[in-house]
Amino acid sequence: MTKPNLSPLARQLLSLMLPLSLFLLCTHASINVFASDHLDHIVNKNDAVADLTDFYVFPAPENPKLLAVIINSYPLVSSKGHFSDQITFRLVINKAELIQQDGGPALKQLKTVVINCNAEHGDDGDHLIMQCRDSQGMHAQAAFNVDSESNQQQFTNNDFPLYAGRRADLFFFNPLWIDSASNKGRILKPRDFNIIKGLNVLSIAMQLDPLKLFGDETLGMYALSVESVANDPNYSGQHRNARTIDRLGRAEMTNVTLFKENAKDLRPGFNQISTIDYAHTDMSEYRQRIVDKITDLDAIDKQRDWSDLQLQNAAKLFVDDYLTIDMRIPCTGETFLSLEMAWLKGEQHQNCGGRSIDDDIMDVLFTFYINQNTGQRYRDGSDHPQLAPSQEFPYFPAPTTGIFNWLKASILRLFI
Repeated sequence: MTKPNLSPLARQLLSLMLPLSLFLLCTHASINVFASDHLDHIVNKNDAVADLTDFYVFPAPENPKLLAVIINSYPLVSSKGHFSDQITFRLVINKAELIQQDGGPALKQLKTVVINCNAEHGDDGDHLIMQCRDSQGMHAQAAFNVDSESNQQQFTNNDFPLYAGRRADLFFFNPLWIDSASNKGRILKPRDFNIIKGLNVLSIAMQLDPLKLFGDETLGMYALSVESVANDPNYSGQHRNARTIDRLGRAEMTNVTLFKENAKDLRPGFNQISTIDYAHTDMSEYRQRIVDKITDLDAIDKQRDWSDLQLQNAAKLFVDDYLTIDMRIPCTGETFLSLEMAWLKGEQHQNCGGRSIDDDIMDVLFTFYINQNTGQRYRDGSDHPQLAPSQEFPYFPAPTTGIFNWLKASILRLFI
């Protein structure tokens, strides 16, 4: 049979469309396996700028005594997408310590600092300026989509470095593998099929000095979360009667850990619990779902690795959803969940925790849930981001461009 004589352009287009079509067909355009916390409830399609996708916390490469924080939102953002003056991004930073509570590990909050970031129109009434202020009086601002060096020259009174603009989305995962493992209980062969390749997000990046934030002389352990909040109760999005639209601490608390097929969808309720309401909210339903989900994943290898006590301890620890980092401990290799994995085994942590940009969080999470790191590592096959992160602020590379990346994002926006 003679192969069709396709032009190079046609071959490139076909190479893009075939895997994309396969993804949409196999997942029935489901958002349940789309990515990390991207689109973790369909209602967020109407509040896209407020849809928190990923949250990264790690020691700044330029100075490990500084805390690098990256807040990404607006999955599949187009080249015209921007932040909204109707949304506040609220970063909560707790100085914390590990305690034993009800027979298991727990975090005790010692001090709290809140940083609110709002997009405001500049003096010309057009250009957006991101303004970030903390509860202690520190302040920084950055012009939208302007490089950090130019921002430093324009805003000389900033108390900390700040960037706000479009960047390449560096999350990575194979959605077919994740869907099969998480929702069907079947492990597929690893395959490097990163659906995020070529896509972009809105990103807020900052470098913070914990010693200045908390007025301390020594570094400690910090538990962080971020939430997107509607500034006006009459905001025209889907959340007219809700202040908190989305919330994020540890990656995959919603789309993996709390999602269970053919069961009540707990994600929207969990996302809309403000950090300040945690202590006053009944979390029993969420704790039970975590127990049920880890139990299902534990059964994949037909060997029980989680005891009842360990399941209960994990549920109590994870429902208190903060991305936690110990700045006193050096970071080595993958850091995501390293604190929690040690604590749940009754061990002292030897890694810093938090989440670095190139942590393979899907492999880490599924291996931990399936066998508690006692056997093989489970790999989805997508092992690295689409582009290498930078070692310099703001760490994420410039947004991807080109007709094929534009086409891919446009199609996904239609179907997902």
